[in-house]
Amino acid sequence: MAPVNLKLSDFSGMRAKDVLGLWYGYKKIISAGLDPGPAKKLEKVFSGYGLVFERIDESYDYKGRSRTYLVAKKTSYLKAAAAAYYDSRYDAVGALLGYPACCVKKHNAIIRGKGPMNDFVRRSAAGTGRFRWELNNILDFDGRLNGERAAGFDVSLVPHASLISHNPCAYDCAPSLKIARLNLALLRRHGAGSEADPALLARPVLYADDFNFAVLNGTSGPGGAAYSGTACVLGLEELRGALGRCDLAAVSGRRLTLSRKGRPVLQKDFPVKPLLLPFAL
Repeated sequence: MAPVNLKLSDFSGMRAKDVLGLWYGYKKIISAGLDPGPAKKLEKVFSGYGLVFERIDESYDYKGRSRTYLVAKKTSYLKAAAAAYYDSRYDAVGALLGYPACCVKKHNAIIRGKGPMNDFVRRSAAGTGRFRWELNNILDFDGRLNGERAAGFDVSLVPHASLISHNPCAYDCAPSLKIARLNLALLRRHGAGSEADPALLARPVLYADDFNFAVLNGTSGPGGAAYSGTACVLGLEELRGALGRCDLAAVSGRRLTLSRKGRPVLQKDFPVKPLLLPFAL
């Protein structure tokens, strides 16, 4: 077991679950996009904790705004990760990051097929039986966004909450669930529970795309999602007023119906079928 003198506050600006994964040894490396100012401070922190690091070409940061840092406990892991990044061997990168092989395989298949990463939620949902709240990564955009729209997207508009750092192959993936539960235990032990807030994760999600979704305060059932207010809304500008007034969201084909006390208030047809993702405790 790693020593208990780790202070997560020293790693401000980095995801706590990634730091914990590296510290406790189930990640050989972590990868983080850091802006120049915080990066200089964190370089000193890395060295102070005996960690080795390397800044790789900024083109590997999907938004192109910051530098991607690789951090490890061992130089051998760092060198292997840097070589894999530069050779685009993302299967090797995923293994070093501690991601499940099944999820890495699915991610790589999309990359090789030149498919858009911003439909990963739909691909994961399609293969899901039970939607486990611990695997809800809707509020963690890393690895999903790309292109011009992503470059101008401000992720500070929504809170961050996720127990995993990867895109799961399905929202009931057993290896991913094991990682999520370990992260949850360590986050709570180290007082970093905000990344694991069930008030954000164990809620149904009305999802149009990565730029338009709402986390609903309620539960999902056969007739849709019954709710009272929203925990978070991104985009969906035309629906915000109705979302606040209504208490039921239902989807049929490409049509979303928002109702209040059994009466439809608003109906909207989307270009692609919206999803109601039934995450729950």
